[in-house]
Amino acid sequence: MTDPPTPTPSDADEGPSGPRRVWSLLWQPTVLKLLAAVMLAVPLAGIAWHLVLYLKFGDEAISAYLRSAWLKAFVFVAFVNLLGNWFHHRRTRMKIDLVSRIATYAWVLSMILLFRCVTDW
Repeated sequence: MTDPPTPTPSDADEGPSGPRRVWSLLWQPTVLKLLAAVMLAVPLAGIAWHLVLYLKFGDEAISAYLRSAWLKAFVFVAFVNLLGNWFHHRRTRMKIDLVSRIATYAWVLSMILLFRCVTDW
């Protein structure tokens, strides 16, 4: 007697492959919580940097910072953070997203206040 043929796994039996597999890994609760923590830590670090800049450095250093590419990069990061926060909140409804959004707005406000402190606006 011969053994019955071994069934070959079909594509439906296997897990998702390629981009779908990466996408499913990204929506794991641990990754989403980590992403929420990063989206909160970035604006808090930006606010802290602007506070140090305001308290420790003079008007010349602040003016140089405002003309530098760093400020433009931080404005871009703040915009991306708000956009990512909006998508993250739509997906997860985490309350930390609201705090992160408020912190990002405060970060943008600190950028405006730095500009205000060196100009006669």
